[in-house]
Amino acid sequence: MKERSQQDLLYEIEKLNKKVADLEYLDKNSGFQELVEMLPEIIFQTDESLNITYVNKKGLDLLGYTFNDLSHGLNGFDMLTPSSKEKAQKYFSMRQKGIDAGVIEYVALKKNGSTFPILFHAKSIRRNEKFEGLIGVIVDITEQKKLENELIQAKIKAEESDNLKSAFLANLSHEIRTPMNGILGFTSLLNEPDISSKRKKEFIEIIQKSGQRMLNTVDDIVEISKIETGQLNINLVRLNIKNHLVTLYNFFSLEAKNKGLQFYIDKTLKDEESEILTDKYKLSSVISNLIKNSIKFTDAGGVIVMGLEKKEDKIEFFIKDNGIGIPLCSQKAIFKRFVKADTDNKRVYEGSGLGLSIAKSFIELLGGKIWVESGSEQGSTFKFNIPYDSGKNEQLTAQLETEITVDEFKNRALKILIVEDDEINRMFFSTLLNGYCKELTEAENGKEAVEICKKDTNIDLVFMDIKMPVMDGFEATKEIRKFNNDIKIIAQTGYVLGGDKEKILASGFDGYISKPIQKEKLETILKKF
Repeated sequence: MKERSQQDLLYEIEKLNKKVADLEYLDKNSGFQELVEMLPEIIFQTDESLNITYVNKKGLDLLGYTFNDLSHGLNGFDMLTPSSKEKAQKYFSMRQKGIDAGVIEYVALKKNGSTFPILFHAKSIRRNEKFEGLIGVIVDITEQKKLENELIQAKIKAEESDNLKSAFLANLSHEIRTPMNGILGFTSLLNEPDISSKRKKEFIEIIQKSGQRMLNTVDDIVEISKIETGQLNINLVRLNIKNHLVTLYNFFSLEAKNKGLQFYIDKTLKDEESEILTDKYKLSSVISNLIKNSIKFTDAGGVIVMGLEKKEDKIEFFIKDNGIGIPLCSQKAIFKRFVKADTDNKRVYEGSGLGLSIAKSFIELLGGKIWVESGSEQGSTFKFNIPYDSGKNEQLTAQLETEITVDEFKNRALKILIVEDDEINRMFFSTLLNGYCKELTEAENGKEAVEICKKDTNIDLVFMDIKMPVMDGFEATKEIRKFNNDIKIIAQTGYVLGGDKEKILASGFDGYISKPIQKEKLETILKKF
């Protein structure tokens, strides 16, 4: 940045030196005034006291003065800001003594009081060794300074971004290595011969918790990637928001209770106002993230309150706690990527530092805004609003979300095909499905799956992996649909997030299940199909 500015300055000095030399020549010739009136720079001449004896039209226009003002007397010092005036007086004394002061940067003062940056270059007028004034050129460098400031700000922003990303990568390494240590460490302890059944159960719970923590980190990274690349879409459904809030409350109430926290719902909507049109996945993600943060940052004995209320054409949600709070100086920063709410806190809490950034992106995508009201050690109240819609908009083809209530079953006469290239995943899937079907077949890639389905038309259900060698899940499903439209094909993938559902269903699949496969999710799929 400095090198570039110096080069620009040297270039301006060279131009100014040439112009001053030209002016000295033209001052002795009759064409002087006609030419300088055409120049885009300020051309001036002063007497021995720096009173302006001549300035071209460009100078008058730029400084806001008239020829009448000039005739009444104008002093060059009065056209500078106080700090520049002090500097100019020093250099003026040098020029009076015949010392060349070179090109100087000042801040000029217009008649109306506004200012702008200039480069000032002048030569002394001396006759018979007596100083009689200055003749020179002034260049308005407003655009140059603006560009310079923009480059400086861009550099600062880039450095901040690099620092944030470095901090994020360090935090990410911690967020992956810590749960991985729990998984590998306690898995090895399970092999100890003298370990009790009680201890084994404790170790398994730790392994499950560590695995879920690592999965949350991976999900956050994938979500940020989708936000960065503009891949987020809104998938509207009609949702009873009052019931949905109760569902989320029930889901987190045990976690709050186990930490010794009081957790309750304060305000909600009337039954007739509760059906709205929104993106259930994104709304649930935001509320869940805020509740988890409140539980994380609130010590035992604290209180968490959740609720919502209708305000004109918006629904406003809030999650309030009396936890560690957030200083005012950090309240905007926490919604930026890679920034954690506990950055300035001596205690370190787990988390990738991406949750609030994801929440902000989701809420803005839904047409709302999110903010926090807090103070250090004063607790926090996170609020966000989204447009209210009663669900009666006929132009939107959303369907009301309903829970699947089908009687549980076991040992149904189902024939199931598992298509998965990873042997460990096939083994795990087979173990989960044991007892739910009479016959289970496996394939390592899409091509094998197509051949199996051609030979056996009695297969009821296919769990199809998406990313596989030889032939992927999309292509395999497309081939199977050419000869069998009755078979149910379920996509199983680690890449299913909000917005991908439509792509999967449009490709011939009947549904999807995301990895890691959980028994409860698997049972729901089996019940549905």
